[in-house]
Amino acid sequence: MAEADGAEGLLSALFHALGLVGEQQQEPVQQICNHLSRRRAILVLDNLEQLLVEPQAPGVVAILLRMLVGAARQTVDHLT
Repeated sequence: MAEADGAEGLLSALFHALGLVGEQQQEPVQQICNHLSRRRAILVLDNLEQLLVEPQAPGVVAILLRMLVGAARQTVDHLT
């Protein structure tokens, strides 16, 4: 995350790290969540505190985390 700059930089860094290609039909946060929900993964957002100073960044992180937690709950519910 050190090279990321703001909310857009965060999403771009995640796309690059996950090997994703942008699709016009989905929001970037949704694409990231869809990608991660199909895998067993640990998402580490190192140096994230540097991005949280931009006004939009906390909102993007909150949406991302909320969606990932929701996807994890659906997976657990499906397994039980």
